[in-house]
Amino acid sequence: MTEKEVNYASKDILHSIKKVLKSSTNIAEEIKSAKLDEIKHDIEMTEAIQRGALSGELLARKRSYHLQKKLKLLSIFRKLFSTR
Repeated sequence: MTEKEVNYASKDILHSIKKVLKSSTNIAEEIKSAKLDEIKHDIEMTEAIQRGALSGELLARKRSYHLQKKLKLLSIFRKLFSTR
C-alpha cells in the first residue's frame, strides 16, 4: 500500500468509528430517557396506590405504559443492532 492509500484507509476507519460512537451515544441517551420515564411512572403509580385510587382506568394505563416501554426498548435495540 502506498502512503496515500494508507491515509485514505485511516480516514475511512476514523469516520466509521465516529459514526459508531455517535450512534452509541444516541442510543445511550434514549435508554437514559426510557429509564427516567420508567422511574417517573413508578412514582406516579406508587402515589396512586397510596391514595387508594388504583381503579380499572389506572390499571389499563399501567398496562398501556408497560407495552409502550417495551416497544420503545425494542426500537432502541433495533437501532443498536442495525448500526453495526
